[in-house]
Amino acid sequence: MTISLMQAILLGLFCGIAKCCIPYTTGAFMFNTVIFNAVIIGAVMGDMTQAMIIGASLQLIYLGVISAGGNQPTDPCLASYVAIPVAMVSGLNTTAAVALAVPVGLLGAQLMNLDYLLNGFFAQRGDTFAEKGDAAGMTRWSVIYCGIIRALMFAVPVATALYFGSGALQGILDDIPKFVTNGLSAMGACLPAVGFAIIANLISKPRYMPFFFAGFFLIQYTKIGTIPLLLAGLFLTFLYITFTIKDYKGEAEDEDDEDEEEEEYDETIKLLGKKDIFHAWMRWWIGAEVGHSFERWCRH
Repeated sequence: MTISLMQAILLGLFCGIAKCCIPYTTGAFMFNTVIFNAVIIGAVMGDMTQAMIIGASLQLIYLGVISAGGNQPTDPCLASYVAIPVAMVSGLNTTAAVALAVPVGLLGAQLMNLDYLLNGFFAQRGDTFAEKGDAAGMTRWSVIYCGIIRALMFAVPVATALYFGSGALQGILDDIPKFVTNGLSAMGACLPAVGFAIIANLISKPRYMPFFFAGFFLIQYTKIGTIPLLLAGLFLTFLYITFTIKDYKGEAEDEDDEDEEEEEYDETIKLLGKKDIFHAWMRWWIGAEVGHSFERWCRH
């Protein structure tokens, strides 16, 4: 069994499309999983059973992968599109497939860091159109161009590795200067700290900060599973709100008083309607992750 040129191109394209994470929630949390992509790989390769067997084994090693603060320690999507087809055509067992997936996943994390760096430039270009009120121009630079770059960034290496063999891809990687890969690794390592700062800024209320830090350290440094910790968090949140409901009512009344003291809007100013808000939300939902950058995160 060999990988034809058409199969290599198709698998590369599917990998690039999956990495664009369009729309945001579905793309980020489903299209990037090993088991989902194993179905696509099995359909392209013509052996669904073997693809699912290998994919299930690979999925086990990525079940605990959490992108804290946007930092992606490894890339299950790229790992699946390289390891599963290679294992299928080479007759590798699941253990060997896992061994192959690990370095490929680490490579994918470096590619994502490079993409986040490039997207900062596109975000700045999008600002120039936003200032002019040109939504189409902003969308081109903040979403479409970012999506094309990311898709090609993953599609080309996957198609190359699958058709010409891993040796061709390794030769390209060896030519990349060491300071480039070190720089990308350093930027990726800073992302959790940036994520901490952004979430802390969004919380904004000091009394909520202990919950934030408690949740992070529990998930990172204990053996508690994600689901049990989530259920415990929901229960504790319910208790907290139940016993502090009077404080919430007091805050709401204070905010109402502040709103009344604010100056009234000029009635001649055209406010956004529900349709405008819905369209804005749809644009964000569709292109939030594809425009993700070190500078703007998921905001355009």
